[in-house]
Amino acid sequence: HNSIATGEVEVLYVDQDEYVMKRSGTDTNPGLILYISINNGTKRRTVNSNWNSVKLMDYSGNTEFSPTSDENGTVTLEVPANSYSIWSITE
Repeated sequence: HNSIATGEVEVLYVDQDEYVMKRSGTDTNPGLILYISINNGTKRRTVNSNWNSVKLMDYSGNTEFSPTSDENGTVTLEVPANSYSIWSITE
């Protein structure tokens, strides 16, 4: 968490069973997107990231979904049922 959980916090989406927030990162750290769900099924949500045209990975290891952001930073992320995922650029 010391290398990617840095920068300002921004809530990207919230409802009764999903929460998505972003840490903006710094010049030397990429930041992250945290996706939490208490839904009984796998969920996907499209959000705006700080990363343009890069492959992301789930640092929690809770999903093998492997999205790539578009040229504007838009990316679709996945979270397993009743779980969380932590997204950032690949290592």
